[in-house]
Formats: sequence, structure tokens, C-alpha cells
Amino acid sequence: MVKLLEGVLTIETIKKYLAEYGEERSRRKTARGSEGEVTREKMILDLTKAKVSKTVLGQIANYYRSRFEPKKSMLEMLELLNDDALTAAWKAFCKKETDQSGRFFEWRMGEYLHDRMDAEIVKFREKIVGKDGVPYEIDVTGYDKRGALIIICECKSRGGSPSKEDITKWLAATKQIAKAPIGRSLSKSCFASTSPYTQDIIKLVKGECGTDGTLKLPAGFFTKNIIDIILFEEREGGPPKQIYP
Repeated sequence: MVKLLEGVLTIETIKKYLAEYGEERSRRKTARGSEGEVTREKMILDLTKAKVSKTVLGQIANYYRSRFEPKKSMLEMLELLNDDALTAAWKAFCKKETDQSGRFFEWRMGEYLHDRMDAEIVKFREKIVGKDGVPYEIDVTGYDKRGALIIICECKSRGGSPSKEDITKWLAATKQIAKAPIGRSLSKSCFASTSPYTQDIIKLVKGECGTDGTLKLPAGFFTKNIIDIILFEEREGGPPKQIYP
């Protein structure tokens, strides 16, 4: 047995093993792209051009338990990401892919809310307790600089066009959150889909919110909470397009 081990563990054998191990690690690092080999350097370069915000990138890093330091430059932050976080961010923002969990689309909508709708802080799949005491899991939540909740967004990237049940649940959750203490600063509620809305669904939303897209909720004897209701659709990986109002 000793002779056999001595025969196997030669210097040449160890060198060969290390070389094969290095090649395998290299393949794992470059074979994560859906089209041929994509290196970390390529993904980092693409993501610097995509200009993903620190608030969204930080959430992605946290999900994949990756190191993240928001005070560093964008390039340095991306270099610190582990392979899983970097690859997922690249697929979501550079390839505009949609994954089975729906997170990639949620991240893109979070970036849109940050970039276009003044959400300084963005969180994903957060549970918000409504006035009825029920915790509602919201796909994307946006907060202002003071930490006040200003926007919520439900996302659907699987299963075809939004159904009546999808929209009814979203509007019900919006009403309960708006009536709760955390919803006092809520001004917008969005539903985003990667599939087209049917005319019946748009009519359903108009029936609740009118042609101006506002949900009016009693807030006192003389005042009302007014929530802007917005439907978005993402087409072929392009930016979200407002469908209603």
C-alpha cells in the first residue's frame, strides 16, 4: 500500500492534478454565461456600463451572501462580489434574462423605481403589515431618504398575463398597507408584468381607480389618502413601459 501511494503521489502527479483543478475552476468561472464563455472581467465591464445602483446591488450581494462595501467605487464593489452574485446581476441587467424565481425582473423594477420614481432605498420581498394585521409580502418596496415607505410594486414574470386574482390581491394589499401607520407616506402602487395585460384587466383597474389612475381612501373627516396606481409592462428586455393610466 505504501509503495502504491508513493507511486501515485509523485511530483508530476501533483502538478498534473493542480493543473487540472485550475482548469476546472477557470471553466466554472467562465461557463456561467448563457452564450459561450463569459469571464468575470467581461461581466464586471458590462455591469459598470449598466450603472446598477448601490441600493439594488447591495440587496443582490446580501441575497447571495457576498461581500459588499457601498463606500467603494462601482468597479471595486463589483470586483468584491462572489461568482453567484456577479453572474446573477449580469444576467438580470446585461442579458435582461428572466429566471424561474422571478427575482431578476424584480431587481430590474427596483432599479427603475430608484432611477425614475425617487426611491432612494429599495428592498425586495419585504413583508409589510397592513391595517388588518396581515403581513403582505411585497416584491419591491421603495423608501425615501428618511426611511418612509413611498412606493410598492408587485411583479409577475411567469405564468402569462396578469389574472383577475393577481390584480385583486394587489389592490387589496395596497389598500390595507395604505391604511396602516407605515402607509401614511405611501404615494404609489405599481404592478409590473413581462406579459401583456388583457383589456378586461385594464377595465378592472379603471373600475377601481378611474381614468386618472388614483385610488382614494378615507383618511379622516375631511381628507383622503390618494395613491397613484400604475401598470407597467416590460417588453423583450427593454425598459418598463407604463400601460395605465
